[in-house]
Amino acid sequence: MSTKVEEDPVFALRANPPLNTALGMVIELEGPVFFGQQDEDQFFAWLCSLTKHGKVEGRGSKIYLSLRAPVEDDTVKQLLVLCLRWGIDIAPLTILRAPSNRDWHLWSKPLSELSVSPWKNHA
Repeated sequence: MSTKVEEDPVFALRANPPLNTALGMVIELEGPVFFGQQDEDQFFAWLCSLTKHGKVEGRGSKIYLSLRAPVEDDTVKQLLVLCLRWGIDIAPLTILRAPSNRDWHLWSKPLSELSVSPWKNHA
């Protein structure tokens, strides 16, 4: 017999870490701090535009992102950039690390070190 607590998806996430299966996965992200309504709108518009995104749900300061498998490298790259840009810890995304993307610098360097600005002197 199951209880309401066991049926709660948040409980399920904590009891069973997200898995990359044929059915998909749920990734728990610590939500960003928004600096205005447009900032928040842009974040969620980008998140909801990802290929294979299913459901995006916020609870408190957490965001739960459902993704359908298989998750393509382009989606992984966009999620990494999105998290790095909004200051979200990328540790929950390591489940998406694969041989095709494990050597990306996005996994280990801040976005500022990866960006090339036309205003910097590169001489």
